[in-house]
Amino acid sequence: NMLNRRSFSDVLPESPKSARKKEEARQAEFVRIGQALKLKSIVRGDAPSSLVASGICKKEPWEPQCFCSNFPHEAVCADPWGQALLVSTDAGVLLVDDDLPSVPVFDKTLPVKQMHVLEALDLLILRADKGKDARLFVFRLSAVQRGIEGKQAVKGKCDCRENKLEKTKGCHLYAINTHHSRELRIVVAIRNKLLLITRKHNKPSGVTGMSLSSPLSESPVEEFQYIRAQDSAGAEGLGGGGVGKWGGLSWMGEGSGVAALSSPLSLPSSSTTQEICLSDSPAVMTLVDGPMEESDNLICVAYRHQFDVVNESTGEAFRLHHVEASR
Repeated sequence: NMLNRRSFSDVLPESPKSARKKEEARQAEFVRIGQALKLKSIVRGDAPSSLVASGICKKEPWEPQCFCSNFPHEAVCADPWGQALLVSTDAGVLLVDDDLPSVPVFDKTLPVKQMHVLEALDLLILRADKGKDARLFVFRLSAVQRGIEGKQAVKGKCDCRENKLEKTKGCHLYAINTHHSRELRIVVAIRNKLLLITRKHNKPSGVTGMSLSSPLSESPVEEFQYIRAQDSAGAEGLGGGGVGKWGGLSWMGEGSGVAALSSPLSLPSSSTTQEICLSDSPAVMTLVDGPMEESDNLICVAYRHQFDVVNESTGEAFRLHHVEASR
């Protein structure tokens, strides 16, 4: 009878008071053990000593932060500019500051799909429009800033003709080297072809008739050089303008602008720009600087089911990773 009574009592629910005490005791023991383990980790030097850097108070560097909780437009792309945010929307490109009204920078006739604000280089790079009308546009940030401060009329597509990089016609993607340890480099994807562009801070003498002390033009287009392959004809057939060397690459004058020549590729002698042909149209790209100055640079290219690494100088591609189509 005693055994039966004890077994019967085991299945009876405990009183709320007893359950609460047991839970409080369990939590207290859990905290005690956790604090003891943390103390051991701190003594070993394996853990931070502050809750600010650990536990629930810890802020991860990639943790998103709300910048504007009631933004009235759909954002296409954006990049920080100082304490503000430059945002491309269906209504145009806006400069958004948390405490101030949004300032229109470009109207909706220039539909921007991709952008980079490079404050250290005083540059704004945009990829705008789509299909055959798509182009890369480059602006001086200081000129854009002056326009905003002077409350000039908002620029449209027709006002940005001098800022086009014409040879990027039809591009659907671009990437830049983000750390700018040396000169700025840009790779532009036009379907399954890659076009390489660079910007040199110090122009080689003889490229243009302007002296180095001349004031900067409103548009920085002429500072960008298209990289192209050297051919058997050498400087012949390259058009007018100066020709010179820059590291492992060569550049050439193209009217008032500047184009560039690259280390040799197996391209026809009539080629004016180096185009690296890929097996497919890239979905994502990133640039990787090589260990040597202006050489051994790589492009990491992602397709739908494959990642490749492409050598900038030779155009040679190496398989990096393959993703099973079923996954």
